[in-house]
Amino acid sequence: MYTSKKLLIVLTLFMFSLLIFSFVLADDSGVDDKGNPNDPSVNENANACFIGGSMEGKCNSDSNGDGIVTQEEIDWAWTCGWYVIRLDPQNEESRAAFPIGCVSLLPPLIREDVAKDAAKGAPAACYTDGKDSIRWTGGIGPKTVETYFGTTCSGTIYLQGIVWGATKADAQAICPYTISDFGAGAPAAGGKLYFCQ
Repeated sequence: MYTSKKLLIVLTLFMFSLLIFSFVLADDSGVDDKGNPNDPSVNENANACFIGGSMEGKCNSDSNGDGIVTQEEIDWAWTCGWYVIRLDPQNEESRAAFPIGCVSLLPPLIREDVAKDAAKGAPAACYTDGKDSIRWTGGIGPKTVETYFGTTCSGTIYLQGIVWGATKADAQAICPYTISDFGAGAPAAGGKLYFCQ
């Protein structure tokens, strides 16, 4: 009887330890470098580059594709990451306060009149113009997507605003910014993908 009581206590302590450990692991997402919540409403240090941020894992990389990661590229990403996490992407005031040097990271505005047509457009795939590639997540956009130096949607990435259109005029009607061809226009499902910036 004494042994089974001891075993029960040991098992209870073990299960309690596992429970505490799982809470500690679960709390690891969405924190800054000091363990604080990566939430700009409660943490001035919050940044999209930290764990759980939209730029996590992309801030210490070769953003210009020359094969060298410079301190300037890292500083640019972390500076822009501070603004990205604070951005209300559909609020014009928030967008106007966004630094000009980080504009390439701005997601395009979503126009209500075209959002209902999101099922149209190019299916999710890796599209290439023969030089660079885009990991398109489907639909018409506009959306911010991973763009790669190289044709296989792998390797060094940078973020770009992209839109799909049956014609360039259709793409411009969806994108509230300037559009430009993605290389040769990346043919996709009866239309093309275009940069929207």
